[in-house]
Amino acid sequence: MTTPRDQLQAMLDSIAQQVPHLLRETDDRDEFWTAFANLTDPPLAAAGPEDFDWVSARITEMLAACGVTPPEA
Repeated sequence: MTTPRDQLQAMLDSIAQQVPHLLRETDDRDEFWTAFANLTDPPLAAAGPEDFDWVSARITEMLAACGVTPPEA
């Protein structure tokens, strides 16, 4: 069973509010990425196949809004 998009959006909104604080409070980028992954794993896991790309795009957008570029895979 997948999570409805409005619930996914609520999860993402909560994460977006935490990112600026997380950036200020983490000592290095590795620490930031570990903490950020812990925050974003739940909505990614909750998204069904039809919403996974949408959730991923929202995550990328919230990082861009804070001036952060995801590391190369």
